[in-house]
Amino acid sequence: MKVKKKRKIDASIPSASMSDIAFLLIIFFMVSTVFNVDIGINYDLPNAIKPDVIIDKLNLHVTIPNQENPGQKVEKNMVLVEGEPVRIEDLKNQILKMRAERPDIYYVVLKADEAVPFSIINRVMTEIKETKITKLKLAAEFKSTK
Repeated sequence: MKVKKKRKIDASIPSASMSDIAFLLIIFFMVSTVFNVDIGINYDLPNAIKPDVIIDKLNLHVTIPNQENPGQKVEKNMVLVEGEPVRIEDLKNQILKMRAERPDIYYVVLKADEAVPFSIINRVMTEIKETKITKLKLAAEFKSTK
């Protein structure tokens, strides 16, 4: 007599759709979660001071006019320091003198005419660098392209 073997029932769980279920659960929790954004750090901001007043006190303005047509007030190889004409060779001494009068000078703002050759701008920048003022701002005027 032939004995029939019993078939074993497969006890595994089909996991083909498990990844789909996991992604659906992740999306569900992302959509249904509410973040509380009302809580923050309480702090007091300082009162604002007009920045132009502070910046002007820290600045020393040096203007290099057009050397080809310097105008009536300024001759060739001269610059304007706070509106006063100074020879480029004397610029270092003038800045040091003004810094002794106003020790809070932190920046030198350099403004040059667009027709000024770079060699003159470089001479002026070298003179400023010799005064040990490390902050130099180059002023520029933006022209509208319209």
